[in-house]
Amino acid sequence: MVNYMNNIINRLKEETNNLIIIQNRKEAIRYCINKLISNDYLLILGKGNEEYMIKNNEYIKYSDYEEVI
Repeated sequence: MVNYMNNIINRLKEETNNLIIIQNRKEAIRYCINKLISNDYLLILGKGNEEYMIKNNEYIKYSDYEEVI
């Protein structure tokens, strides 16, 4: 998984000089919401509709939906 993400990050660095990486999902969503302007869209992808995240073999209650509303 790390190699896959590094490949994506390296490709993005080649394409733009305006790359911001926020590893904490909650902080990243909040950051993006605060940057939205009229007629912008925000796609939140990758997690699905699960009500938890798994981090270091620990289940953590978390919902993208709850974060956005």
